[in-house]
Amino acid sequence: MNTNKIFKAYSGRIGCMCGCNGTYSYTNEGVALSGMNPEYLNVDEDSARSIAAKVLAHPAVQFQGNQAFVETKDTIDMVFFA
Repeated sequence: MNTNKIFKAYSGRIGCMCGCNGTYSYTNEGVALSGMNPEYLNVDEDSARSIAAKVLAHPAVQFQGNQAFVETKDTIDMVFFA
């Protein structure tokens, strides 16, 4: 997994991850890779990279496929890599 190529990050409450319990933040590269219209996405490089740094530095980080995440009792922070 190339952790330099951050696609998007999510931070929110545990449960549904459609965006109703938290926020997705996309990198510019992630927007380009998604093929979606950027005006419908939260393009926030700083937020996506901040969440990624927080997740990767956490002692309880878990890896699954192209994702890394940290779950607490009530929240989840997740980063998706391209």
